[in-house]
Amino acid sequence: MCVAMAMIGNPKIVFLDEPSAGVDPISRRYLWKCLTAATSTGKASMILTTHSMNEAETLCSRIGILIKGQFVCLDTPRNLKE
Repeated sequence: MCVAMAMIGNPKIVFLDEPSAGVDPISRRYLWKCLTAATSTGKASMILTTHSMNEAETLCSRIGILIKGQFVCLDTPRNLKE
């Protein structure tokens, strides 16, 4: 899996584009668990693009929303939902 290759060498920043697109639900949860574990130590950060708000809420502590290439908001998932 490409995500596993991105994690080789314990990088400080990992860029992911639609990491769980086209993945079945069981594999998606496993992938999310692995990504959360990799970044939970605070030694690595993850920047990802996704169309799935569920994925963003699960994996991200802050979410930025772009419209036509411009940031319209940047906040925590909880504050964005409110």
